[in-house]
Amino acid sequence: MLAVYMIWFLTLSATCHMKQSLLSYWMVLGIACLHKAMFVVCPFKIEIKIIKARLSEISQNLTSIEVLRGFWVSLNIIAQELGNLAKLRELHICFKDGSLDLYEGFVKSLCNLHHIESLIVSCNSRETSFELMDLLGERWVPPVHLREFVSYKPSQLSALRGWIKRDPSHLSNLSELILTSVKEVQQEDVEIIGGLLSLRCLAIKTTHQTQRLLVICANGFRCVVYFELDCGSAAQIIFESGALPRAEVVRFSLGMRVAKEDGNRGFDLGLQGNLLSLRRDVCVYMYCGGARVGEAKEAEAAVRHALDAHPNHPPIEIYMFPDIAKDAHDDDLCEDEEN
Repeated sequence: MLAVYMIWFLTLSATCHMKQSLLSYWMVLGIACLHKAMFVVCPFKIEIKIIKARLSEISQNLTSIEVLRGFWVSLNIIAQELGNLAKLRELHICFKDGSLDLYEGFVKSLCNLHHIESLIVSCNSRETSFELMDLLGERWVPPVHLREFVSYKPSQLSALRGWIKRDPSHLSNLSELILTSVKEVQQEDVEIIGGLLSLRCLAIKTTHQTQRLLVICANGFRCVVYFELDCGSAAQIIFESGALPRAEVVRFSLGMRVAKEDGNRGFDLGLQGNLLSLRRDVCVYMYCGGARVGEAKEAEAAVRHALDAHPNHPPIEIYMFPDIAKDAHDDDLCEDEEN
C-alpha cells in the first residue's frame, strides 16, 4: 500500500533557536502521543516545518480530539484528513493560501463532522475570493448542534439564506454569528437572520453595500444581547420601535450622505425612547465623507441627543470617518472615504 505523507511547515519566533533535528524528534513524538488528547491548540506563530510522518498514523492518533484551535491549512491532503476527526466539536481553522481544491477538500471533510458546535474560519488578509462560502452554501448542511459560526473570510449571505430556507432547524441553536467581510446585506437578510431564535451575538461588516436603507424590525432579534452592523458609508440603519428588546450593546453605522440624500436630514434613526435594554455600550460609526464639517457635527449632535435621553444612560461612543481635525472649519469638506 502506498504510504501517504504529510508535510507540516514550521516558522519559529525569533526567540526560538531549536535545532531542526531535535525539533523534528519532539514534534513527531508529540503527535504520536495525541491518541488520548481531546483539546489541541496550534499557536498561529508556529507553522510546522520539515516533519514528515505517515498521515494514516497521525490521523489515527487524533481521533479523540474534540477541540482543535489555531490550525493552519495549506495542503489539500491535510484538509481532507480533518474528516477523520469524527468527535470534533470546535474547529478554528486558518487557510494560509486559498485554492478551490483546498476548499473542496475542507468542505468534504466538514460534511463528515456531525458534532461540530463551533466553527471559526480565518484566512490570509489578502483573500478576496468567495469560493469557500459558496461551497459551504452548496454542499454543507450545518449540524443542529452548531452554536457558533465565525468567518473572517470574504463571504456572501446567500449561503446563510440557503441553509435557513432549506431547513431552519439546522440553525436553531446558533447563538453567535460573526462575519467580518460580507459583500452586502439586504433587507431580506436582516429579516432572515432576525428570525434565528437562539441568536444572542451578531456582528456583521459589509464591504460592497448597495441597499441604502436597512430597517431593524421589532419582530426580529428577540434574544440578541450584542448587536453590531457596519455597512460603511453606503447605508443608513433605522430601528423600529421595540427593536432589539434585549440588546445591551448596540453598534451600527450611519452613512451620513445617504441619509441626507434620502430625506432623513434630521438623522432620526429610531433611537429616542427605543432600545430599552441598552446599558453596556452604544457605538455609532458615522461615515461623513463628502459632507461639510458643519453638517457632520450636526449629525453627531442629533444622534448624541437621542441617545443622551436613554433611561439607562449607557456609555456613548461616536466615531467619525474620516476624523475631523480640531481646527477644521464648518465649510470644509470631509475627505471622502471608500466604503
